[in-house]
Amino acid sequence: MEKFLSQLFEISLAMSFIILAFIAFNYFFAKKYAAKWRYVIWIIILIGLLIPFRPTFDFSLTNNNPPLERIETAQEASVLESETSADNTVAVQSDAERNSVLDISMILFVIWLTGALLFLAYTLWSHIKFSRLVKRWSSPVRDAAILTVLEQEKERLNLLHKKVAVYTCKMEISPMFIHLLRPTILIPNKTISEDELAFIFRHELVHFKRKDLWVRYAMLMINAIYWFNPVIYFMAKALQNDCEESCDEKVVRGLDRSGRIEYGETIIGVIGRGKTLNTKLSTNFYGGKKQ
Repeated sequence: MEKFLSQLFEISLAMSFIILAFIAFNYFFAKKYAAKWRYVIWIIILIGLLIPFRPTFDFSLTNNNPPLERIETAQEASVLESETSADNTVAVQSDAERNSVLDISMILFVIWLTGALLFLAYTLWSHIKFSRLVKRWSSPVRDAAILTVLEQEKERLNLLHKKVAVYTCKMEISPMFIHLLRPTILIPNKTISEDELAFIFRHELVHFKRKDLWVRYAMLMINAIYWFNPVIYFMAKALQNDCEESCDEKVVRGLDRSGRIEYGETIIGVIGRGKTLNTKLSTNFYGGKKQ
């Protein structure tokens, strides 16, 4: 337990320097290179935060130590006995110190575990609450025109063999992709042109194809493990923004100037609909007004 906590804080401190250095680099040079590469680097950092906690096993199926032959004379045994009695006081003191360290380690471990569980519980509770609202106020899309646009975009991205549901929601939401096991695109229950729908579906299907929702779940686990480290929260926000921006880059790739303007107007139109509800365990059509 003491080793686990020591490793946890060492990794947290070391990765914090790397994260802050990368954030500083992005502040000055983000416009010099594509968001896709920033997103890839965030994923590498995310993996680096997870890897140290893989399980280790301290047993072997074979005994690699050769048998030792111990030959002790009566004199040697007497010397060992006297040395053992002389060390008894030191051993008792060492045991007391070790127990004290274990007590502190146990307290710190309980605090860490409590914080991690509370973070996960709050996030999952918020997601469940959001999902219930969505289920209550949403209905599957039956409009053939909308479904045709979806199939066209799936074909564009070579996803015709994948099943993706589309629901309209009466709540104030931005278009989003939710559910790992039941891939679903949520769109607001408002009038949206076919051109806007094409961009919206393309954006969310790019998220689906790149497995971005899996990255969101992994980031949630990182947040829970390192809940005590404020740098990780900055990382989560930066990763989300670069995820959305890299997705935008993928959508507009190959479009001419008018197509890019139209896509930008679609995003502005979504932002203009006011404050929206969301969940951390989804992808959003935009990363916020500032982004």
